[in-house]
Amino acid sequence: MKTVLNRFALIIALVGMVSAGPLGFFPVSPQGTFLPQSTNDVCSEYNIPGCSMVPTFIDLMSLGVLAGDTIAIASVGGLCFYAAPNCTVFPPDLGAAFSDGNTILPPSNQNRLPGAIPATILTGLGLIGINQNLDAFAGGLVTTVPVAFYLSATVIVPIGADYLVVGVLDSAFADNSSSFLGVTVDDLTVAASVAEPATGAAMVAAIAALGLLRHKRLAPE
Repeated sequence: MKTVLNRFALIIALVGMVSAGPLGFFPVSPQGTFLPQSTNDVCSEYNIPGCSMVPTFIDLMSLGVLAGDTIAIASVGGLCFYAAPNCTVFPPDLGAAFSDGNTILPPSNQNRLPGAIPATILTGLGLIGINQNLDAFAGGLVTTVPVAFYLSATVIVPIGADYLVVGVLDSAFADNSSSFLGVTVDDLTVAASVAEPATGAAMVAAIAALGLLRHKRLAPE
């Protein structure tokens, strides 16, 4: 009986593997952001190795993600908010927005993502909205991005969205550092659509396997 249960568990585990819809890990620069920045917030200020202030543009079309799909975006790694040896590593403060293109305007622009598109947020902390803690440390530049949302989150991809744009949320960026930072993305719509037929077929196979094993067990030697 124990062998039968073990084999049944294996079949169910395989079903779970088939029904998953992971799209991968996407690195994010610790200085990269789509928020407006003060003019003196530049890489040369601290000379952090590999400094890049460009946010991460994830090409949804190349991943097969379509409008109406439900995707889960999870923050991964840690972030130091100041340049110093042995700095304190915090959970990453990341935000995201959908865009119809991969254009990012200069840091002083109030609307750096001209192609930003609103999305339906199912889980998470919701829209970033007005957060004075994110206003630029030097000069107090307001950094509100109306359609940007906090990560981690589960969202529905809006019509016209070709890119998911991910960046750090902070009031100053040039002094940030990290050894590992990014997001994982899973297409839950793919998982759901695959799970239905796969689960049914696997369950039939599991029941048939159990019946065969039981038949063999009861058959005379």
